[in-house]
Amino acid sequence: MVQKLRYSLILTHSLLFFSLVHAQGEAEDLIESVVLDKHSINITINKSFKEMWLRDDFFASYEKDINLQQMPYSIALLPFILNIYPVVWVSGKDYVIDCMDEDTYYSLERIKKIFQRLYPSTPFLGNLIPKTLVKNAPSTSLVNNETDIAVLYSSGLDSTACSFQYHDKRQLLITAQGQGDLPTRMDRLWNSHKKRFIKYAQDYGHTNAFVKCNYTEFLNFEVLEKVSEEIRAWRVDTTEGIGLFGAAAPILFAKGYSTLHIGSTFTWEYPWPTAANPLVDSNLTVASAFSLKHVHFDINRFEKVKLIVDLVRTKNIKIPFMRVCDAQIHGGNCCLNCAKCQTVINSFLVLNENPVPYGFKVTFEQIEERAKEYFTDTKGYWTCWNFCVMQEQLRELPWIPEEAEWLREFDFMSCAGYFLAGTKIRVNWENFRDLAPHTLEIPAISPCNCDNTKKKIIQERKRKAYAKKMLKRNRRRNLYRSIPMQELEATILSNRLQAAVQFETMKNTEPAACDTTCCVQKAQDSETESFDPQDIQTQDSKDQTLIEAL
Repeated sequence: MVQKLRYSLILTHSLLFFSLVHAQGEAEDLIESVVLDKHSINITINKSFKEMWLRDDFFASYEKDINLQQMPYSIALLPFILNIYPVVWVSGKDYVIDCMDEDTYYSLERIKKIFQRLYPSTPFLGNLIPKTLVKNAPSTSLVNNETDIAVLYSSGLDSTACSFQYHDKRQLLITAQGQGDLPTRMDRLWNSHKKRFIKYAQDYGHTNAFVKCNYTEFLNFEVLEKVSEEIRAWRVDTTEGIGLFGAAAPILFAKGYSTLHIGSTFTWEYPWPTAANPLVDSNLTVASAFSLKHVHFDINRFEKVKLIVDLVRTKNIKIPFMRVCDAQIHGGNCCLNCAKCQTVINSFLVLNENPVPYGFKVTFEQIEERAKEYFTDTKGYWTCWNFCVMQEQLRELPWIPEEAEWLREFDFMSCAGYFLAGTKIRVNWENFRDLAPHTLEIPAISPCNCDNTKKKIIQERKRKAYAKKMLKRNRRRNLYRSIPMQELEATILSNRLQAAVQFETMKNTEPAACDTTCCVQKAQDSETESFDPQDIQTQDSKDQTLIEAL
């Protein structure tokens, strides 16, 4: 029986490599050149692929204790591979690279199946094909996970709650420069934040590791987020956890940390699909031993704040400084203009915890005033969802501060911009159990009032209306694009000439005299409907905009 299984595995691998070799003959190289130094890697990407999907080539640089030249080449390539794979999939073409870690290759094949189920209307027809699959293993002894862990840390709520969850363990806090709020070009801003990251580690007995990588900046989001109406935010919907793991992979490999912990942004109950979930992250294995653990997908933002506050109160742990704001790059938290600040400061209000030591310079009275002002117009679904879920929990509390009483009754979901979810279909995690690794338990999801039948009907109606609108827009675009540019310009020029002739004719022609009431009325109407030359200029501007767009 064992012998038959062995032959079966050999046959499977043989068929796989036969298909890979066959596909290589028809595919282009994704990488033009690689410059691999001790502490950095620079990758020049296929020119036509880059022009279509990207803004720049790829780079990643590490601190001096990370030597990329001493690790397998297939490991050094992981920062690039784990940030480019979904772009290749949506490109619809096959691209070849020299090599790939074998476990990574099979992990991405499983993740692709998850994507196809998360976004059923999106074609993932492209393939990233390695010329060689490399079976890697750890090159150094692994640290003991019972006492030491690696955590992705940014000082936001999710990463701080993740760090506090394991407050009794020594932590390697890995932080990346290259996120939207920490651009690689802004070293002064980075150095300012880096001091805070180091201070946090010192305060709690942890250590730091840093990477500078353009893993978000090299992508052309303007193009990628128009690929499918199911993919509205490229990073979150396709790459978030896996891409960050890729940037951190050389650090984990060099230091022997087998598991990277990442704090969740969403929960099992959140109705819209994204790739920032434990189903995707738990399917990733690298070099036989390295994996990604998605933490806190079972608790919401209010519960994360409560976790931190409870530990501060009961364990006498130092209050952490948090920077959760995504509305401004410089300075601290805005406390008013973004969903992340609003959810956190209102959680502090409910828990009767002073937010100032945590990095929020507001009073309870200001929190109430600003929150009510914030919800005077339509907000994103994620924002309203978090407040609605918090509201469900507030109704069970025996007491909350007077300033927070309005949170118990306000209809947050009435402010939700359902259409912002595009044409996404609600995710049912029950349908993904066959794709979950044995280490992941998908819980039974109980519907809550924030996603009741009435709200589902409203959303479905708006989703269909939005899909219909997008279909009409795309048809109109395709119609214009089907017209040759010279013919389109000639048509526009002809329309301009006709408008000019009409204007001159109307200006030089006097209405004919007529005794009848009908003719008098027509003459009066003609005088009233004067032709404005500004109309021609306005039309010229619209025509020029159309030509530039095409």
